[in-house]
Amino acid sequence: MTTTGRGGDTAGDVAKPWDLAEEDLPRRVTPEWIAENLAANNWDVVRTHLVPTRKGEPYMASWRALWRTLAFDPRWVEQVTRRLRRDQQIAQSAIDSGALAGEEQQDAKDFIREANEAIARMGNESEQAMAWAGAKYARHTPIIRETLEALVVAVDDHRAGQVGDQELHSALQALRLDPVAGHGISDRARERARRRYRGEEKR
Repeated sequence: MTTTGRGGDTAGDVAKPWDLAEEDLPRRVTPEWIAENLAANNWDVVRTHLVPTRKGEPYMASWRALWRTLAFDPRWVEQVTRRLRRDQQIAQSAIDSGALAGEEQQDAKDFIREANEAIARMGNESEQAMAWAGAKYARHTPIIRETLEALVVAVDDHRAGQVGDQELHSALQALRLDPVAGHGISDRARERARRRYRGEEKR
C-alpha cells in the first residue's frame, strides 16, 4: 500500500509509478471499497489497473466497475486525475534525466500514455446515464440507468412546467413501463414504492 508523502499533491508519491504492484481487484468493486483505498492513499490500485492486466471475467467486470464508479463521483475524478498527472510528471522527469534503461524507459512512456487513457475514460464515463446522481448508481446496467434517468427528467420537466400531465403519462408508455398496458402493479409493490418516494424507506 502506497502512503509516501505528507499531503496535498505529493501524498502517495512513489519514485517509479510505472513499477506496478501486485494489486488485484475484488470480485465486487463498491463505492465503499474505493473510498477506503483512496483515503489510505493506496494508489497502487489505480496505477496497476490503468488498463486491464488480463482478459476474461470476472476480472473485466471488476475493472469496468472500478473506472465507472470512480467516474460517477466528481470528487474522485478530480482526486484521481490530480494523482495521475503528478505521476506523469514524475515519469517524464525520470525519462528526461536519461537515467532509465531502454526497457524501463518504455515502461515509463507506456505509463504516461495509459494514464492519459484512464483520465479520458473517466471523462467519458462521467457523461453516462445517472452519473450525476453519484457512484451508487454505477453498478446498474446501462438500460436500467437510462430508463431511470428518463423517468427522473420527465418528472423534473413536469415540476418545471415544461410538460403537462398527459406528456408525463406518455413517458411511461414510451419507456414501456405503463402499468395499465402491462400486468399491473401489485398492492404490495405499490406500497413499497410509495414508502420509497415518500422517504419513509431508505437504503
